[in-house]
Amino acid sequence: MIKSIISFLLSIFSIFSLPQPALVPGINNTQFPLKIADGFTISIFAKGLGSPRDLEFDPSGTLLVSIPEQGKVVALPNGRPTTVAGDLNQPHGITFSGNKIYVSIGSSCNVYV
Repeated sequence: MIKSIISFLLSIFSIFSLPQPALVPGINNTQFPLKIADGFTISIFAKGLGSPRDLEFDPSGTLLVSIPEQGKVVALPNGRPTTVAGDLNQPHGITFSGNKIYVSIGSSCNVYV
């Protein structure tokens, strides 16, 4: 019984004393002065969007962005903007329910299928 306990304790000790893998230093692929934690990388996904307000992933995983100053909501498949809804009055919030996109505009909400 004592041998079993000693073997068990030694196996636990050996697990916790294993060398930890070295983390790669954080990588900043932007022009911004950001400090990135070790093991992480940051890069720019899309440019030229003006002042985006809301970022949401649709049910299929595509990133959608509301851009109030441009009056539109764009999808960013592969980082290239494609207008999903335009001619809107300051769109700011985006959410999804099933195959419908809800866009908040001031005190109202528009629905798109």
